[in-house]
Amino acid sequence: MKRDRTDWRILTLLQEQGRITNQQLAQAINLSPSACSERVRQLEQAGLIQGYQAQLDPAQLPAHVQMIAQITLRDQRAAATAAFLQHVLSCPQVVSCDLISGEFDFQLRVVCPDATCYRELTNAWLENLSLNIARIVSYQVLQTQRHFSRWPLKALNVP
Repeated sequence: MKRDRTDWRILTLLQEQGRITNQQLAQAINLSPSACSERVRQLEQAGLIQGYQAQLDPAQLPAHVQMIAQITLRDQRAAATAAFLQHVLSCPQVVSCDLISGEFDFQLRVVCPDATCYRELTNAWLENLSLNIARIVSYQVLQTQRHFSRWPLKALNVP
């Protein structure tokens, strides 16, 4: 379904102000509250809005390490990749996972209480032959300069 300027304005505002009331949102985009509520419901049903959540400040969480794991699989066929993904996506320590082009197949962001926990986790992955991992190259995140917080709709040339 094609989205109009009003839909994109709603999405922009909801990304910026996730706790905005329907009344405030409707006023900001010049719609009646019922029409605004219906638009938001349609965006949710279409899957454009996948959920609502709080953004946490990592600096205020208990001590932890964030690691980037670049993973190369031995076999990139669909069944082998699916088995790998099923396992890593079920690991609560994996906070993001991207299929990438280039030297590696996947890039994961992994959060653990400490480096020992991370090493044990990745060693278990390597020992699990059904995961089909050829190698893991790891980098510790020293400081995140910008957290992903929203899609840059204007940069994507939406109306």
